[in-house]
Amino acid sequence: MSKIREYQKAYEKALQSFRGCSHTLAVIVYGSIVNGDIWQESDIDFIVVTSEKDKMEILYTKAYGIYMHIKYISKEKFINNFESIVKGGTFHKAFSSGKLVYCNDCSIEELFHSTRFYSDRDRKIRNIDILSEMLNLMHYAKKFYFTKKYETAYELTLLVFKNFARLNMNLSGYITDKDVISIAINMNSSIENLFKTLVYDGDLEDRIITTLKYIESFIEKNIAEITEPIVEFIKNSKEACSVMDIQESKEFNCINKDLSLVIHEMAKNKVVWENTRDYKTQNGEFLIHEIVYSV
Repeated sequence: MSKIREYQKAYEKALQSFRGCSHTLAVIVYGSIVNGDIWQESDIDFIVVTSEKDKMEILYTKAYGIYMHIKYISKEKFINNFESIVKGGTFHKAFSSGKLVYCNDCSIEELFHSTRFYSDRDRKIRNIDILSEMLNLMHYAKKFYFTKKYETAYELTLLVFKNFARLNMNLSGYITDKDVISIAINMNSSIENLFKTLVYDGDLEDRIITTLKYIESFIEKNIAEITEPIVEFIKNSKEACSVMDIQESKEFNCINKDLSLVIHEMAKNKVVWENTRDYKTQNGEFLIHEIVYSV
């Protein structure tokens, strides 16, 4: 039996089992079996939505020698997870590249089809999410570099580069998750050259600092475009905004990261202006001068 036939039989057996359960509301399959890049160690990825309450489990099974990975999740948790996760990440990619192979719930079907559209607004929020992660990694990469812990700095710089590749692809309108470095290198010669610098050229210290400086320069040149939604939010606010004002707003609370480094970078590059306001306790007593931002 060919390997592809084994995958097909394993998939069909699992789907038959899911459909035979009265609690199953929907089944989504995604990953290699849908993308067509199966290899000898691929598994099959499913999301199974159930009518059972309070379920959020990862299950593993096997058929015909093929391992299968199942996200078994209650309908309520499924919908809440979707609504709280930034589009463009792994969860959204599972939808955008996956197939709804079974569904007997109209609300889930509508939600699934709504995710097929990756709007310009979604992409811009995702840019900020990626930049936040990248700046945090850069902070620690530089820390370990300047404390001469070069091996750790190099490890972190590799992660910075991966997020840099992801940011470039997202700025170009591509949803990327797995294989992001390979895809970015094949599509952008500048990223390819930077990768060669990081991995092959010169001694370790030079490779680290050259890569970080290049990415810092890229951020400085593109920070206004990347953070456009934050600029718009501050512009539309009635008063100057603190980091917490921005972080906890409905526009950005889907980003589960500290935005302070992003906003500091915006101020450093004069995309926003830094000022202060009096922070007072509940009874009106002055505590500190809190940093706020305006445009």
